[in-house]
Amino acid sequence: MIRIVLAAIVLAGLETTSPVHPVSGVWTFNFEPAMGDRFLQAFDNSECKLKQDKTTLTGTCGSDKVPVMGAVKRNHVTLRIQSDAMATLSATLNRDASRMDGTWQLRGQFGKFWATKRGSEPPRLIGR
Repeated sequence: MIRIVLAAIVLAGLETTSPVHPVSGVWTFNFEPAMGDRFLQAFDNSECKLKQDKTTLTGTCGSDKVPVMGAVKRNHVTLRIQSDAMATLSATLNRDASRMDGTWQLRGQFGKFWATKRGSEPPRLIGR
């Protein structure tokens, strides 16, 4: 009986100490409005690879692998994409962390964006 209780305590401890990183993965970003700024055009409908370590986000975006830095607090995500200018993105994650919706700001311009996580798209029907 003591062994079962100890096993339950150990398993409970493992469950609470193993971190969950829902933002880690490959995301496809879409920006509105479609704008003439080449900086954001380069990222529109492109993939960003994000890695979450506790509340810190790092990663790269686009084929040029532009650095991304940011933070996660509960379901709120902030990202900074630095190239020839600094774009700031602020978003809210949906319940299962498969989509984020938010706003972007760059050089005094602003708009909305959304991003979907690879592997979270709904299944596509094939045929008929």
